[in-house]
Amino acid sequence: MQNSGMDVLYTIGHGRHPFDFFLKLVRQHEIEFLCDVRSVARSRWPQFNGGVLRELLAENGIGYEHLPETGGKTKPDPADLARGVDRIIEIASD
Repeated sequence: MQNSGMDVLYTIGHGRHPFDFFLKLVRQHEIEFLCDVRSVARSRWPQFNGGVLRELLAENGIGYEHLPETGGKTKPDPADLARGVDRIIEIASD
């Protein structure tokens, strides 16, 4: 995606969507890499469990990294949060 030289970061939740719908949203915005910021990469919908999600995204040419240090539903340690945010920025600039 072309922009004015700035990295663009999107946020997305999976809700109860089937994976195909989720993938369509990701592709619609030309997302190439997904950072999972949940403290635990688990979901009651199996397609969104970390390992399964990683595989499904990889099959569709999209990168995945779980960054639990960003906190998700827990309050992260400030140093851990800073490391997680730095990693997101590093991935976005690549």
